[in-house]
Amino acid sequence: MGAAGAATELAVTEWMLSKVGWQPPDSSGVLVHGGSLANLTALLAARARAFPSAWEQGTPAEAVILVPAGTHVSVARAASILGLGSRAVHPLPCDDLGRTRGERVAEAIELQHRAGRRVMAVIANACAPTTGLYDPLEAMATACRDKRVWLHVDAAHGGSALLVPELRTLLRGIEQADSVTWDAHKMLRTSTLAAAVLIRRSEDLHHALRQSADYLFFNDARTGPDLMHCTVEGSKAELGLKIFLNLAWRGEQGLAAYVHGRHQAARTLWRMVSARNTFEALSEPESNLVCFRYADGNDPHSEVRHIAIRDRLMGQGTFHLASSLVRNRRWWRATVMSPASDQAIFTQLLDTLEIAYQEASY
Repeated sequence: MGAAGAATELAVTEWMLSKVGWQPPDSSGVLVHGGSLANLTALLAARARAFPSAWEQGTPAEAVILVPAGTHVSVARAASILGLGSRAVHPLPCDDLGRTRGERVAEAIELQHRAGRRVMAVIANACAPTTGLYDPLEAMATACRDKRVWLHVDAAHGGSALLVPELRTLLRGIEQADSVTWDAHKMLRTSTLAAAVLIRRSEDLHHALRQSADYLFFNDARTGPDLMHCTVEGSKAELGLKIFLNLAWRGEQGLAAYVHGRHQAARTLWRMVSARNTFEALSEPESNLVCFRYADGNDPHSEVRHIAIRDRLMGQGTFHLASSLVRNRRWWRATVMSPASDQAIFTQLLDTLEIAYQEASY
């Protein structure tokens, strides 16, 4: 019924598929209202592959999902929605920064199988929402291929690095995944919401949802695409249109320049943090996310202070910092997205945080 919307959606998803390294009609994708629905749809496809009768008979109790540290909350939600329960989400071996240890993924899958469970999917972060760091996709893809396990790459935030040759290496191996989530409203300068779920084998997307409804699906001979077969949503906004217009206006080179510029700005902030002995950074950034904290040693009130200062700045309307818990320590997380965020803004941010921390008393 929405011919124009379907046309722009197909144009956009085919472009995104090409950036991953896939081509229609062998591969396909669909746009949904946010990364949570994209992850759910990908896991529906993974379930259909692992357990073809699950749509009618339910998800078997032995099904599990393996995830790295800092995986988006939507994965556990999807597990519960799919009937696995959040307890079916098991951790992968990770380093102290929460990145998956690729060389141990095959071992982790095998341990689950020996325990009588079956790995329905392995999740990779690209990048992790808590740290902005990328998992080793190539090593994870090799392990999953050898074990015949579905690999889903949650590239909701970091997928846009595919547009930048210097950054694309962060996603080396993504073309070997079975599915990818990529949000346009993260780093493609598109308004919320617009997210893509991309599937390497088209038939897997079409097997994900097997609902019959004779008042909707009654004429298989109709010409043109019917995207309703591929989404949880019955109706949705013309999500492809705003991505299409944004891409047409800025061009792929314009979007790539924005992504590259925000990565470089994040590195500027990281260098400024590292130059002040009042702060410490979690790690060198791999994306436009920078995790850092006040260097307060063993202050017993550290976590409370960091959260309170974050809330104070947001309440004042001066700076919007997120927060992550890594290595059992609380970190501020700066997501450098605005084109106006520059060295002067970063100086003001750090000065403000120093004053706020010194004034805080608990």
